[in-house]
Amino acid sequence: MRLLDHVLDLFYPTICAGCSEALVGGEQVLCLSCSLDLPFTRFHDDQDNVVEQRLKSRFEFEAASSLLFFHKKGRVQQMLHSLKYHRNEAAGLFMGRLLADELRASDRFATVESVVPVPLHPRKLKVRGYNQSDVIAQGMEERGFIKRENALQRLHDNSSQTRKDTFQRWKNVEGIFDLGDGSGLQGKHVLLLDDVLTTGATLEACAQALLKIPDIKLYVATVACAEH
Repeated sequence: MRLLDHVLDLFYPTICAGCSEALVGGEQVLCLSCSLDLPFTRFHDDQDNVVEQRLKSRFEFEAASSLLFFHKKGRVQQMLHSLKYHRNEAAGLFMGRLLADELRASDRFATVESVVPVPLHPRKLKVRGYNQSDVIAQGMEERGFIKRENALQRLHDNSSQTRKDTFQRWKNVEGIFDLGDGSGLQGKHVLLLDDVLTTGATLEACAQALLKIPDIKLYVATVACAEH
C-alpha cells in the first residue's frame, strides 16, 4: 500500500495549499516553508485589536479576533481559494484547528461554547457542495468547540461581495440573514465565524440576527483579516 502511495504521489502529487508546490516527506496541507511563514496576527489576547476596532461601532460583542493577515496574492489568499473554489476541505479543517488552538489559549475566548459559521444560501450550497465556513468550523469542532451550522439561515442568494465598496457591501447583505435553529443558544457564549474579514458587513448582518436570542454573549472570529 505504501509503495502504491509513493507511485500515486509521483504522478499525482499532493500540492501545498499555500504555494502550490508538491508536498514531500510527510507534509500535510502546507509545505514546511509556508508553515513557518504564516502571517499570524496574535490578536486573540489583544483587546481593541484591528478587528475589534473595525466592528465595535457596528454591533455588540465580547471579543473579536482573526488568525492570519490576508494579503492579495499571498499564501493565505491561496489557502482560502483552495478551500473555497478547489474543494480542498483539508485546508479548511487545518485552518479551523489552528484558529481553535489560538482561541483556546486565550482567556478572552475561554468561555466560548458554540461556533456558528456564516451560512450559504441553499442554492449556492448545492452548486458548491459545501460551505467553506462550515468546514473551518468542523476543524474547530475537532478541538472541542460545538458546531451549530443551522443557527443562522440565509434568506437571499445575494451577489458576490468582491469589488464592492463598503456601502455596497452593507446594502448587499442587509436583511439577508435570520435565525434558523437558535434553540439552546439562549444565555450561551457563541462564536460567530467567517473566513475573511474585510468591511465587516456580512458579520454585522449575521450578528443582528443572532443578537435576537435572549442573553446571548457574542464573540467573533475569522481565519483572515484583510488589511485596509
